[in-house]
Amino acid sequence: MLLWEIAELKVPFENETDISHIRNLVVKRNYREKFTPGIVPQAWTDLVSSSSNGVLHQDPFMRPSFTDMFLIIKQILKDNQEKSTSSSLKDETTLKNEKTNEDEIEGEDEDDQIIQIDFSKFGDLSVEEAIAETKKSNGGDRLNAWKCFEVYAELGDIKAKYWKGYFLYYDILKWPEEEKEKNKISAAQLFKEAASDEGDMAEAQLRYGFCLFKGEGVQKDQAKAAKYFTRSANNGNPTAMYNIGNIYYHGYGIPKNLKEGERYLRLAAYNQQKQAVELLRWHEEDKSHGDKLSKINICSSWYEERV
Repeated sequence: MLLWEIAELKVPFENETDISHIRNLVVKRNYREKFTPGIVPQAWTDLVSSSSNGVLHQDPFMRPSFTDMFLIIKQILKDNQEKSTSSSLKDETTLKNEKTNEDEIEGEDEDDQIIQIDFSKFGDLSVEEAIAETKKSNGGDRLNAWKCFEVYAELGDIKAKYWKGYFLYYDILKWPEEEKEKNKISAAQLFKEAASDEGDMAEAQLRYGFCLFKGEGVQKDQAKAAKYFTRSANNGNPTAMYNIGNIYYHGYGIPKNLKEGERYLRLAAYNQQKQAVELLRWHEEDKSHGDKLSKINICSSWYEERV
């Protein structure tokens, strides 16, 4: 019905006021609003109403997939743009006389006006479905997930940027050795973008902080790492709480602050961060071994979420 609304630019059953009557028409009589003859492209009409494989087919298995629908609509758009262009061609003299300021805009072409997604690369996976695929215990279809993240990251999707960076940083698809250093640089940049004020993604803030702390893919800067760990911790990430607690406790890149360090470590333990729980349990059981805190290490990730 949405495809009918888009084509007709009006509300279906707009002259009907009795909802029960509308329901009777649709459910019992299988009635659907008709397209205006000669206005809607035949390919669009077939996509909706085809008796063999239209989107309104009674058998869900006979309906086209989202990928097929997008590809058909894309082709309809392309065909109609070509018709529009050919029908509006004028001779060179007329074009020069009618030139407007809009003609002087540089870089204005089809790619600037329409965002096109090639779903044929990865099926019709959404970013969330690709993430779920990545986290499957059997590994899932990670190649397809990667292709999805690549496409949506280019479109500015924050989660897609983060997961593209994740794949590169942890070498999920086992790239050639000579590409790994370059991939770390790309991953750090993607984490940074997802960690920005616009993205404000706790996991990205954690991992970009780790890149800064270790100097992987970016210049080492432990003071800046502390800022990103703090932002991630304040956004609720337990491993970031553990890391910033560790940094305060030892004074890595910032002034040492035992009180603040212990506060964050306890907060991490309260949120079930494994290393913090084990560390503080051991510390409480035998306070005479307080130097145990000197053995804590910075964590790159939340163990439960590693794939």
